Amino acid sequence: MNKIGLIIFIGLLSCKPSTDYNNTTGQADTASLQTKESVQTPIQKEQESDFRPIKPLDYGRVQIELTDTSQFHLVTAECALTIMPDTTWLREYRESMPEESWNEIISDNQYYESLAIDTLTLKGIKVFYGLNYDKRYIKFLKSNNSYFTIDKTKMKDSWGIVLFNGHDDPMIWSATFIGPAIRNIYKK
Repeated sequence: MNKIGLIIFIGLLSCKPSTDYNNTTGQADTASLQTKESVQTPIQKEQESDFRPIKPLDYGRVQIELTDTSQFHLVTAECALTIMPDTTWLREYRESMPEESWNEIISDNQYYESLAIDTLTLKGIKVFYGLNYDKRYIKFLKSNNSYFTIDKTKMKDSWGIVLFNGHDDPMIWSATFIGPAIRNIYKK
């Protein structure tokens, strides 16, 4: 067994990379480079273009005049709101995969959300938790006195942080690094 391992090791060491060591300009040969886009299928390109870490909340927006405060949370200033899918969606999603995969998803989500919340807090942005549970609507009052209202039942599979700068329509963030979103939305 040791001889086979040694032969494989020597074979790997003798492999020569396809690099032009005579290239003194320090620049890559552009003819030999493949971009990610050049090797993606049209379906992969479409799926990637649909993934944006910051998305508008238009899919949850409703045009409804709400006056009964027992039905909505009113957000009047710059903040961030954590949001989770409803329990039915969570249960169905969890049951659709092995437990180990589900635990990894939960762990990753908690980790990146925790980093995001810490970053938002350090930037002076107030973070609210658990607005999912007791009221159906979230009503955002923008600086021009217009409202942007979302119906949480339309967002049953949303998982992330709603970012609101007090002026523009709120957006939802769901990714691994929130820095660019903070710069783009809050200008901080």
